[in-house]
Amino acid sequence: MQIRILIFECSSGNGADLLGALEAGLFGDRLAREGCRTSIAYVDVAEPDTIVLFEEWESRDHIERWITARKTAGLHDAFVKTVTPMLASPYKVRYLEPTSS
Repeated sequence: MQIRILIFECSSGNGADLLGALEAGLFGDRLAREGCRTSIAYVDVAEPDTIVLFEEWESRDHIERWITARKTAGLHDAFVKTVTPMLASPYKVRYLEPTSS
């Protein structure tokens, strides 16, 4: 299992717009991705203009194949062009693996 977290720190007042874009399918059908078990967007309670997208995948390979397919189709560039104007800083991506404990 592999966890991917995307952190979007939006400019003041843009958190709701980014969340709306995510819910409207900015990533496409998030759960239709092969190997994607969970995809949930969260709003930071203390910083409502910070949106965290939490995804649980079967493997890192599944994530990489999905990213490659999006780049090949030009969808990644479209995503960046849509999201960037809403952000106060570049979005961050983290990959996590569960520990044995």
